[in-house]
Amino acid sequence: MLFASALFHKVSDFVKFRSTVSAYIRNSPFSNLDLPFSMAAILLESLAVIACLTPFDGFLRAELVGDTLLLYAFAMWLNLRRGNTLLDCGCTWGVVRQPVGYSMVIRNIILAFFAMFLAVPSNERSLQLFDLIAIVSGLVLIVLIYSIKDRISMNETIMNGIK
Repeated sequence: MLFASALFHKVSDFVKFRSTVSAYIRNSPFSNLDLPFSMAAILLESLAVIACLTPFDGFLRAELVGDTLLLYAFAMWLNLRRGNTLLDCGCTWGVVRQPVGYSMVIRNIILAFFAMFLAVPSNERSLQLFDLIAIVSGLVLIVLIYSIKDRISMNETIMNGIK
């Protein structure tokens, strides 16, 4: 769901996404490669969505999803180390500008860790009603926690702008 949502935002406003990528690679040896990097990110996320929706090999799915999250964490960390702290993370896509921070790097590392659970072999038994309820409830809970975390970060950003 995370990658599908992010992919939708990137594709629906590609110009803004490309501008965000351009800001990440500004003043680097790759500064002229914003278009290929933007397209590569969309391709990578598309593959992650497809891998999560199909009976793809668990280890390869975990590698794809986890490595994508770690790549984004690395890009944020590298820019923070370079002093490029005014980047918009793209988390709210225009609702409010949310600068990147080390908490987002840590968030992506934690999400990559959980993505590794996609490599755990599945049991051959059929899903029961309780299993489906647990899966749906777990997904709803994860989405709520993630949304609450983003809302808190967004509110902090708004409040810091008012001061």
